[in-house]
Amino acid sequence: MKILFDDQIFLSQKFGGPSRYFIELNKNLRRIGEKSFVISPIYINNYLKNENDLSYRKYLFLKKKLKLYL
Repeated sequence: MKILFDDQIFLSQKFGGPSRYFIELNKNLRRIGEKSFVISPIYINNYLKNENDLSYRKYLFLKKKLKLYL
């Protein structure tokens, strides 16, 4: 089984329940031998920032959310 986590939660909150749940779920799935990845090209989440495992594909950490005015 291959599992991929959606990155939207890592861009919408620095800390929080869903993002921490995804991080812990990924750790435990990999511990039991499942292929699990978190891919987040742009993120503001501190839980994700502190992970160094190769199952986390992350590229650009933002210190705060960007606000777009249209």
